[in-house]
Amino acid sequence: MEHPSPSGLQFVHLLFYSGVYPQETAVDNKLNEIRKKINFLRSEMLKAEDTIRKQINRDEDCTEAALRLMAMRTTLIGLIGERNSMGGDERLLDVEERLKTEYRAVSRKPLKGALGRRER
Repeated sequence: MEHPSPSGLQFVHLLFYSGVYPQETAVDNKLNEIRKKINFLRSEMLKAEDTIRKQINRDEDCTEAALRLMAMRTTLIGLIGERNSMGGDERLLDVEERLKTEYRAVSRKPLKGALGRRER
């Protein structure tokens, strides 16, 4: 006797609520999770670097911020290694390649003052 195949809703229920994920989906989800962590960590590192610059400019001690930044770099290296081991490594572009792929949205209207500069 054949078992009927589950309907679309039953399949979704089995897939997401039973905790059974196809291997590919689980890996993709894990890679996306790692990428999000890497992006968040990079933004936090930029904030820490900015804090360090401001402290240096005010001739203040930046040891604590610098140690936090080094810890973030260590964590980032670990996340990148984990991402690469799962097959999610990404080639970094050099400056020339990055400039070629740089995309900027074209506005319909010029910025205020931009039209005036062009007419001069």
